[in-house]
Amino acid sequence: MLHSLAAEFLAAIRQRLKSLGLLVVRARAASSVVHDNANKQFLRCVQFSDRGEFDQARVCYLKLLQIHPQHAKTHNNLGIIYHREGNPAEASKALKTALKIDPSLTEAYVNLGNLMQDQQDLENALKYYDAALRLDPKLAHARYSRATILLAMGRFDEGWREYEWRWQLPHELFVSRHFTRPRWDGSQDINRKKILLFAEQGFGDTLQFIRYAPMVAARGAHVIIECRHELSSLLQTAEGIHSVAPPGQPLPEFEYETPIMSLPLAFKTAVATIPAKVPYLFPDEAAIHAWRSRLRSDVDKLKVGLVWAGDPGFVRARDKSCPLAQLARLFDVAGCAFFSLQKGDTDKYVATLNDSRRMITDYTSELKTFNDTAALIGALDLVITIDTAVAHLAGALAKPVWVLLPFCPDWRWSIEGEHTPWYPTMRLFRQHAAGNWDRVIEQVRQALTELGSQRA
Repeated sequence: MLHSLAAEFLAAIRQRLKSLGLLVVRARAASSVVHDNANKQFLRCVQFSDRGEFDQARVCYLKLLQIHPQHAKTHNNLGIIYHREGNPAEASKALKTALKIDPSLTEAYVNLGNLMQDQQDLENALKYYDAALRLDPKLAHARYSRATILLAMGRFDEGWREYEWRWQLPHELFVSRHFTRPRWDGSQDINRKKILLFAEQGFGDTLQFIRYAPMVAARGAHVIIECRHELSSLLQTAEGIHSVAPPGQPLPEFEYETPIMSLPLAFKTAVATIPAKVPYLFPDEAAIHAWRSRLRSDVDKLKVGLVWAGDPGFVRARDKSCPLAQLARLFDVAGCAFFSLQKGDTDKYVATLNDSRRMITDYTSELKTFNDTAALIGALDLVITIDTAVAHLAGALAKPVWVLLPFCPDWRWSIEGEHTPWYPTMRLFRQHAAGNWDRVIEQVRQALTELGSQRA
């Protein structure tokens, strides 16, 4: 149901599916309301949320509770609003009130789990997801959220299996695909067989998990990868890939297929067996040389690539953004030259910072594909980035890369530590309080100063 999901799921469903399926949700919500007047008011509140008018939705839910204080679903939905507003205490209170009224309300357990997960209280988050699953073992959102926690904890054996529940999410938050051939799960003999690996999520996910292509090819398979055109030329450089197909185009014949992020399960990946040989992507050497020639004026400086924001259409875009003005504190570190790797409408931000003196050089208008970006990265000494696709790209290229992580990072970065088994050349800088980048930037500044002094 729509209002049993965390805010990020709400945003993702609205973004990808717009209004498709929401009428079914409203019908389900309506059928649970006893009184006609409460029913009309509840649906009105839901409509505010659907339109992203969360202030109006909060007021609407509070008015409804004045009339029907024992309406559990309203407490649940109000808890989601408070969670979205960054008020965990009120969110917890509302969600627990919903469960006190209706202990069978699985949505409230899931939302409490999401709340605990965002507070990095992973053990309690698991307890709430498990409580929901005792009531409904097939509740896909609880299964999927539980999977992300298990993976963050390094409990890969169970985590990869639970992660397969992503395909059962309502309307699918992932790229929908009709499986036309048998799905390869690692057990079938694929020697001399053609297998299609297809990208299912974001650019970063594809860049991270394409590392498994050589392992598939080592089974004797002819490997075809289907991915977005921005990645196609770069992925063709990976070992073991025979051909790359753009999405939506006719595919060659193949005997098996599998989503790329199911390959860790197929290979029974544990923390100790993560395939971490880098580099595994290889941009054009001539293009790298051309960039080195262009950057020769900064030959005596540490050349640093910079990314400060993720895709604005991404579900948790706010978490994956750090104001460029804050990162500008790095620009006076001696011996460093900074180059933007930030795609999108960034000209005005760079121009503002460069009014008085050149602080950051921007060549991004020339970067049309990930192969182009990879070539520029190849000419740099270091990449500093928020958690975006560029982090995975730099890691796959074996380039030194520092990644700025939000307080509640994605599962792949684990729950603590400066290093990750996925990328040997990567260093992680973690927030210690939600939304607070000051300490992170100061740590990066100190590390950059030390690196610059070593270079000198």
